[in-house]
Amino acid sequence: MSLLAGTVTGMGHWPGTSMAEAITTVLGELAGNGVPFQPTMDDRGPGADRIGQTAAMLVDMPVEASTTGYRLAHHQGIIGRRARD
Repeated sequence: MSLLAGTVTGMGHWPGTSMAEAITTVLGELAGNGVPFQPTMDDRGPGADRIGQTAAMLVDMPVEASTTGYRLAHHQGIIGRRARD
């Protein structure tokens, strides 16, 4: 039997722009019986999507948004700062 049997988690878009409020709500809803997750908050703008959040975790590999998507950059810009927030 799995240790995660009967547990819940979530994934998907979350309304609003306050990550702190979203995380507090997620933790409250799970109430210790689930696996916490970080919601995607598209209302926060570029860098707040799953690709931006993942790119923000790349140590020493800053990214920036372009008209065709994301690309490696010379230094961390607003996209990286927004995604790390």
